[in-house]
Amino acid sequence: MGGTFDPVHLAHLRLAEEAAGELGLERVRWIPSGTPGHRAAPGTPAHHRLEMVKLAVRDNPRFAVDDAEALGGAARATLRPCARRRPAASSRFP
Repeated sequence: MGGTFDPVHLAHLRLAEEAAGELGLERVRWIPSGTPGHRAAPGTPAHHRLEMVKLAVRDNPRFAVDDAEALGGAARATLRPCARRRPAASSRFP
């Protein structure tokens, strides 16, 4: 689940939980963005948004946080970290 999460809120958490339940997912990976390539930068620095997400999901064992985008510096797309985790799918994401 990717986004700026500025701030992360209950609707994000509920959506992730509902999706995990409906799709039978063992894990939902949260990927806070650093600098979105498609719009203006969020008002809150990436490292603070990353920590907010970590705090928000810490009590749910189904949730994990991927810091690759938030700490990466350059504008990125959430699909790249997803493709990095599943190399067989990487040809689908330029």
